Amino acid sequence: MYELLTCTEQEVSRLVQNSKTLFDLLPDMLFIVKDDFRIERMNAAATGRFGGEDGRKCHQVIAGLDFPCGAPFCPFLGDSHEQQYGHVLERKLSDDFYVDYSYLPFRGYRRDNLVLIILRDITRKKQHE
Repeated sequence: MYELLTCTEQEVSRLVQNSKTLFDLLPDMLFIVKDDFRIERMNAAATGRFGGEDGRKCHQVIAGLDFPCGAPFCPFLGDSHEQQYGHVLERKLSDDFYVDYSYLPFRGYRRDNLVLIILRDITRKKQHE
């Protein structure tokens, strides 16, 4: 029984490590955000651009705002937020930073409401338009 438990723990540990590695290898900026706007996790691309302090509010980090972004960018506000998920929206975050923006809601392992926000830097493309 002990041997089986040890193998299971090792397998869970391996899966967790693989997930973290894969999350950080993706070139897009990824944020896992709780429904209170707090960032639970950022991948390496996101921390490279925005700094790495999880726990800050998404609208402060991504848009530099003291209040939620509003429709259509906030996945938590409004009745129709689920209609936007999966769509790619273009967003200007500053004078020299443009992104394709999308999000996907999901339920966390603690049954909390989370959203995966995905930002893809399109600044070079916009500069050549």
